[in-house]
Parts: sequence; C-alpha cells; structure tokens
Amino acid sequence: MPRSIDRGSHPNQIDNGVLGVNTYIAAPKEWQVTVNNYFAIGCGQCSAGHFNINTYYVSDSLDLVRGKHQIALGGSFARTQNNLFTGVSRNGAPTWSGIATGDAVADMFLGYMSAWTQTRAESEDLRLSMPAVYVQDTYRASTHLTVNAGVRWQPGLFPADKFHRGSVWSMPDFLAGKKSQVFTNAPVGSQYYGDPGIPSSFTKGVWAIFSPRLGIVWDPKGDGKQTIRAGGSIMYDNGNMFYPQRVMSNDPFGKNILLATSNERGYSDPWITGYQYPGGNPFPGVSPPPKDVQFELYTRHIIVPLEMKPMYASSWNLSYQRQIGANWMASVSYMGNKTTHVWSGIDANPSVYIPGTCGGAACSTTANANVNARRYLTLLNPNLGKYYGQLTLGYDGANASYNGLLATVQHRMGSHFAVLANYTWSHCIGTQDRQSFVGTSGAQDQSNFNAENGSCIMDMRHNLNISGVFTSPAGGRTWTGRLLGNWQLAPMIKANSGMPLNITSGRDNSLTAVANDRPDVLQPNNVYKPLDASLQLLNPAAFAQNAAGTFGNLGRNAVTCCSTFTFNMALSRTFPIKEQVRLDVRAEAFNAINHTSFTQPSGVLTSSVFGKIQGALDPRILQFAMKLQF
Repeated sequence: MPRSIDRGSHPNQIDNGVLGVNTYIAAPKEWQVTVNNYFAIGCGQCSAGHFNINTYYVSDSLDLVRGKHQIALGGSFARTQNNLFTGVSRNGAPTWSGIATGDAVADMFLGYMSAWTQTRAESEDLRLSMPAVYVQDTYRASTHLTVNAGVRWQPGLFPADKFHRGSVWSMPDFLAGKKSQVFTNAPVGSQYYGDPGIPSSFTKGVWAIFSPRLGIVWDPKGDGKQTIRAGGSIMYDNGNMFYPQRVMSNDPFGKNILLATSNERGYSDPWITGYQYPGGNPFPGVSPPPKDVQFELYTRHIIVPLEMKPMYASSWNLSYQRQIGANWMASVSYMGNKTTHVWSGIDANPSVYIPGTCGGAACSTTANANVNARRYLTLLNPNLGKYYGQLTLGYDGANASYNGLLATVQHRMGSHFAVLANYTWSHCIGTQDRQSFVGTSGAQDQSNFNAENGSCIMDMRHNLNISGVFTSPAGGRTWTGRLLGNWQLAPMIKANSGMPLNITSGRDNSLTAVANDRPDVLQPNNVYKPLDASLQLLNPAAFAQNAAGTFGNLGRNAVTCCSTFTFNMALSRTFPIKEQVRLDVRAEAFNAINHTSFTQPSGVLTSSVFGKIQGALDPRILQFAMKLQF
C-alpha cells in the first residue's frame, strides 16, 4: 500500500534572505516567524517536503469448530517504510516576544529577537517490521453461558533508519565521560550506531509481549431477553513509526540549534551580532558527517532511551442488557481501564534557577548565555555540558485511568419509528497525555511529574446522544396518500459538557527554559465570569504570574470549556417511478435551531484575548439533494 505526499512552498512567499538576514537559506520562499500574542507565519509542520510511505501486509487465519469450541488462530506480518524529508526550521526561525520593549510587534520592527532556531532539513528513511500471531477460543459452556478467551503475541519493535542516523544518551555515560568510537569529537554521553551495544533502532525491542483477554456472556433465564456481559484484557500498543522520528535530527546529522533570548538587535545577523555564536554560522555543515566532524554548542537532542517500556492498557467492563416488550431494549454498562507507561517526554537538561545576584546582575535571566550557562549538564561539567542545549528524553513513567458509565435505551423499528438514546458519564485522569513523537516535555517541573496529575486533554464528563427515525404511514393509492406517505424524518441531538483547557503563564518565570509554566490561581471559586456581550469567559483577575524561580499552583487541564449542543434534522423519501427507476429526495439541516456553541478561548495568560471567546462552531447549514436511480 504505497502513499506519497508532496508539500511545497507558496510561490509568493519570502524568506530571511530576501529580507537581508545574514544566514544560510536552504529552501527559498520559505519563511517561519512567531510574534507572540499576535500572529505566526509558516510552521515546521507545513514546510516544504515529501513523505513517501510504503506498507506491505500479509495475514492468514484458520477457524476450527470442535464440539462446543470455536477456535480461531492466525497471524500477520507488516513491513513499513517511511521515507521523509521536510524543512522544519532550515532557513532559521526567529521568535519575538516583547523582551526588549514589552511588545512583540515593536521588538520585531526593531530586530530584537527572543529566540532563533535553525536546523538542517529533517531526513528519515525508517523501516519497521511488525509480526503477530493470535489464538482464541469461543466456548459455549451451556445454553446460558458463553466464554471467549484469547491471547495475542506482538513484539514491541522500534523502526531503524536505513542510513543509521540518530544517537542515544544516558546520564551514567555522561558522568563516566564515555566517548563515542564512531564520531571522535562527539560530546561525552552520546553514542551512535557502531558503538558497542547500540542497536540500529537506538532502542531495544521487547519481544516477550503477550496480550490476553477474557469475556463471558450469561443469559440468566435462557430466553434471550436479558444478558450479563463481563470482560477484561491487557492490550499493548503496536509499533510506532513516528515516536522516535526526530532522533534522526541529532547532531551531527540535523544540527538542531535553539538559541534563547538575545538583548541585541540581532535579526539582521543572528549568529554574529545577535548571539556571538562561537565560530559564527555553523550551517550548512557537511553531510554525511565524517568521523572527525566538529560538534556544535547548545544543540538540541531528541533521545529515545535504550530501554523503553511498552505502553499497555488494562481494561475491564460489566454490562446488563434487558429487552422490554417487543421492541424496546435497555442497557447499562460500566467501563474502566488503566494505561501504564504512557509515552511522553522529559527535558533532562533544563536551566537551573539560581537566586540572588552574581557580579552585580541577576544570577538567573532569560539571556541566551545565561540560559545555557545554567543548564543542568553545564553546571555539572562546563566543558562537556556546553554541547547540549535542550535534551528531550522519551519518558515512559506516565499513567492514566478512565472510568465510565453508559446508559442506553433503544426502540427497534416498529410502529413507524425507531429511537436510540445514550448517555455517558466518564472521567479520564492522568499525569501526561500521550505524545505521538518525542519532541518536547509536557510537564512544567521536570523533577515532579506527579504534580501533572489531572484530567486528560480529551476528558468529556457528560455526553448525550439521541437519534430517531420516524416514518409516515402509507396513505393509500390516492394522490394525497402517495405524496404524504413513506417520508422519513430523522432528528439527532448531541450535547456534551466540554473538555479541559490548560492554562499557561506564557512566560518562562521558572527560568528553566522549558516554557511550560502554569500561573498561580488566586481566586479558585471565581475562575469563570458570567458570559455577557464581552464574551469574557475566564476571569483574568483569578490568576497571577508565578513568581521567578517557582512553578504555578494551578493544576494541569484544570479549567473546562466549552459545552456544546447540536440539533440536526433530515427529511427524506424515495419515489418509485418504474420498476427499476426511482427518485431519492433528501433535505438536511445541521444545527437546525442555529444554537451557538463556542470554541475554547486562549489559555495563555499573557495573551491580550486570554479567556475571551474568539470563535464558534458552525451555524445552521441547510443541504438539499435529489438522486435519480435507473
């Protein structure tokens, strides 16, 4: 199954070179800038590139019936190839945040950057094999009881880059001063493919992975009018192609360099005037890198640990179903699960807050040299730690749990109508939300992930769905009967209580260079404002910036917004014209009553529109269609 996606730059786009910026331009007509609280142009995920994916898959299964047993066994093998090339920030990406004047736009016109990021193009040629086998048995123990049990084996393997780009890092190797044999000038602690014990995937696969499951169905009376169902399973996540993808961008392959705040007007010459980077502009560099390649200072490293525990979910459920009368059915179900080893990221090299003054100035500032000088590894060993900037490690220590109660009432089509209504109350709690790839840390305090415990980002506490189909009775052979009979009216109601909104400070008040700070909550009982014409949902006075060197006391995903209500309607009928000719007529109204459901506001405390509703879901939409079938 091949798939190819090509993404290009807009022909009218500009780039840093057109503006006279003294930097290497790898891709003309590609510009990426961020002006905090105002706007952004371009993005790493929309830069020019190509994405070619090939997947080969083969499977087979066998079913056997032996007495009361129905046995199924089978297996599959998939081979996936991802050949990716994308620009990310290869022309250099400035960020303006108001560090000099207090206003990001003013800083932009004056050239005062708050950050400069530049990388080589991200290139990956990943390969992953995924074998799996399973066996299950459905055992009809009696007319009242059926038992289903099975187990699946599928190892947790990681993809490997065809050209072996990437690296691993560990704190014990850094502390021991361990050097790479592949690249003689590599910073201590980093190891590459070809060094002893380093696999081509840079992460060891886990082969002994078995996913068992068990389910029962019990009919207490054997009359088919009620059932009790229960089940449980332990299910492991499949191989993930994208989670380790940015490992291929580590120095010396990608040269991902992030330079923090500059107090100079350095946009016109970021590597010299702005940051006085040792040796000047390091781009484009040499590719492929030779054995004695020189490594750059403060480069960003993305690392998946050599041993990464596979993520798995333990699930359980219990339900009761009952038929009422001839056409009604009601059920109530409890569903729960616990997800263990949720994959996210942790910054192993944050800046350390140092209180007080040093040499007449604050020991901790957001100036570039100060940020890097205060990084954890640099403080441990200034000569060796200076080669590492942001160091994001894959983290498998997060957990999450879900509990839900589902009630359903259904009326089968009879007496010209059918109805289905269900209501779910649920709550998902976790310390981190799963990341699709290692890129950044999701926590504000890298030493206290337990403080991140809160509602999952997709938590929806209340969810109601009601749908129905009503058919008008046939009206006989008169023209009135033929016109009014057999119409179908299908209403649908959807309502939910909204989802969490994570509130952030918008500033690096903790001075850790992680940029995940949350504010302090001063008025926990006054977070929401009565919604009026101003559309100010959240009360800015209820929050305050966290003090320098501290983390805010507001929890992760602590605010919920915004509830929605939608009423849709469809009216349809099929008109028979001849034996093989018919006309289908359909009219639909989405959000038929034109009810306003708001989208979530900005949760960044420094934003000029913090907590203010800025958008809404679709208004009423009408749609009409006719189709002649012959």
